[in-house]
Amino acid sequence: MLIVGQFAMVAIAPVVVLTVAVFRDARLRAQRWWAAAVTGLYASGLAAWAIGPDRAPSLSKDLNPVLATLISVAAVALAVRYHCLQRR
Repeated sequence: MLIVGQFAMVAIAPVVVLTVAVFRDARLRAQRWWAAAVTGLYASGLAAWAIGPDRAPSLSKDLNPVLATLISVAAVALAVRYHCLQRR
């Protein structure tokens, strides 16, 4: 929601918490690939913004809409998978 709501730089905190939580908890092994996908996609957008020669004043303005969509879809897929596994 932070990426869609144009607060992409603030989204770094939930992405870090998500990654640490999933990789530390052995019960969440099934979500590791999805968490890695979310983290990798977000990190690639952040790196492109930081390295870019003429970067926008905010990550939200410089983030490619396709990449923002991929990050959002991967995060929703992770959430759905987590909730489906919890119901079993």
